[in-house]
Amino acid sequence: MTIASHWVHDVPLRTETVELEISDDVDLTLFPAVEGVLLDPLGQDVSLTGATFTLNAEEREVVVSWGVPTRFEVAGLYRLQLTLVGFGAIRQRTAPALFVVEDDTAWHTLDSARREWADADMEDVQLYTLLTAAKEAVLAYAPATVGVPLRFKQAQLMQTRAVWNATKAGSEDSIGPEGFSVRVYPLDKNIRQLLRPKTVIPAMF
Repeated sequence: MTIASHWVHDVPLRTETVELEISDDVDLTLFPAVEGVLLDPLGQDVSLTGATFTLNAEEREVVVSWGVPTRFEVAGLYRLQLTLVGFGAIRQRTAPALFVVEDDTAWHTLDSARREWADADMEDVQLYTLLTAAKEAVLAYAPATVGVPLRFKQAQLMQTRAVWNATKAGSEDSIGPEGFSVRVYPLDKNIRQLLRPKTVIPAMF
């Protein structure tokens, strides 16, 4: 299990398990402690006072208990960096774990996108990144308006699917390093029409 997605201001009650991406040659019994550093979407350190990180050497995983208060004040992608602390001066950093923290807005969430897109067979981080890039593309083209019209939300999902399908088709454009960043593809004509419907001018006889 990887770190689950959360909502802003969540205080998770359950522990979460992070599988360590570390060479099998590393003897984890040499590391009696684990340190954690959490970075928010802006790259700022988040206090982890009260959180605990317990190494399960046999299963090569770390059990995370977030404790209180909430660690998630803003929405976006969070990065948890774990460091195994060994005897003497031995220290071993592991690959960072990325996870999503969502806010409840009028735009698509992971759950709502998957309800409307049955083929969204990707991890939370990938889907969230695609949805965010699509939202930015929609806002860049759509006319200024108050709130989020339903057609904007529809266009966001259409653009998300278009980018994902283009990537899977094997174009040179990729989702990006580690699969977690996205090139913003141009909106196709159907999405542009949805965002800026053309006014039909009656024919003059």
